[in-house]
Amino acid sequence: MDVNAPSDRLRVESERVVELLTGRECEALDDRELVGLMSEITAARNALDVLTACAARVIDARSARELGGAGLAQRQGHRNATELLQTLTGRSRREVLRAVKTGGDLLPPLPPAVGHDGDGSGAESRAASEDGGGS
Repeated sequence: MDVNAPSDRLRVESERVVELLTGRECEALDDRELVGLMSEITAARNALDVLTACAARVIDARSARELGGAGLAQRQGHRNATELLQTLTGRSRREVLRAVKTGGDLLPPLPPAVGHDGDGSGAESRAASEDGGGS
């Protein structure tokens, strides 16, 4: 099975955690199982972090300044993707910008686009590279 896609990696790693815990609590695991559990939880969290970065980058592209009020963040009542992501995640501006940049490193270039509830196009978003707070 190819587990290169972030969502596939998360599913596989999460299933491993569930398998280790099925019908038991952490305190019922022996030392070897407990160390294995922590390793699997860490792998699942890493997969979740990758997926988070990819989603942040897509939100950034769909909130591009060029889209104006049709952008995702703007339709959600925010000025830009950074502000929306901060609200959604509770993370600092710096952490949000890092996630968007990481997502940009993981995904191919994304043109600004409005999601399935609309349509739009334009130039690529620059939130991760601007100091002004995003798109």
